Amino acid sequence: CSLYRSPPLRPDMSATQSKTVLLVGETGHGKSFLGNHLLGRLAFEASERSSSVTSECSKEVSTDGKLNVIDCIGLFDTSKSPQEVHTILSRFADLAPDGVHAVVVVLSLSGGRFTESVVRILIAIALFFGADVWSHAVVVYNQTEKTPTQIWEDDTVADQLVFLEKWKAAGTVICTLPYSDEDDPHQGLS
Repeated sequence: CSLYRSPPLRPDMSATQSKTVLLVGETGHGKSFLGNHLLGRLAFEASERSSSVTSECSKEVSTDGKLNVIDCIGLFDTSKSPQEVHTILSRFADLAPDGVHAVVVVLSLSGGRFTESVVRILIAIALFFGADVWSHAVVVYNQTEKTPTQIWEDDTVADQLVFLEKWKAAGTVICTLPYSDEDDPHQGLS
């Protein structure tokens, strides 16, 4: 028996319907900032603090109506029990009753390193959404000077290499966001 339920993932990407993306990651890794960037406006409260400013899942829609962005509470939020975080995360399904088109995993690498907490987050995401999550995922490395190509070619970190192999097999997309001004939703995504 698992604590995690598998919400629906929608691989159909017809050009006429709006797309729904779900932002997940650890507290303080930049999910709200990325949501603001995707929407091109300040829609979610973002902070550089390591404590969460997001306490519930919330949805914002782009001005053209073509993109729905769901910002969720951080995984391993230290102010809540694991069960409370799971319950709150599960509520995203109420905001996307037809499922999501992509799970956007936001990672901030401490000192450019693939840490044990990053590994825990990636394992928790796979447990929550199921093994096929990586086929519907975009992994965003936040606050890095590396390009996506450099990340794909980095075979020096064993833990990262395990996930890179899974992501390559699943067709996962990797993007990077360089260091930035936290208040600028127009910053460039690679």
